[in-house]
Amino acid sequence: DWSSDVCSSDLTELKKAATGKDKGRALVGIARAQLETGAYAEAVKTADEAAREGKEAKRDAAWVKARALARQGKVDLAVKAVDA
Repeated sequence: DWSSDVCSSDLTELKKAATGKDKGRALVGIARAQLETGAYAEAVKTADEAAREGKEAKRDAAWVKARALARQGKVDLAVKAVDA
């Protein structure tokens, strides 16, 4: 499983490198990796950061944020994340 090979320091370095016009999309990808590796709180933070990078990133980030919140048992917040 690839997710077990990804460590949080790798994702932190990728996050620092995310710049330019594709920053939102890159951050959403990082948030997805954090979600899949069980770093749910970090996935929420990264999704929030991605959402500030444009309309498309905001939509995709909301989905990732909602899943991360749901996996933490925060279902009400998850629903709000996709309704926003």
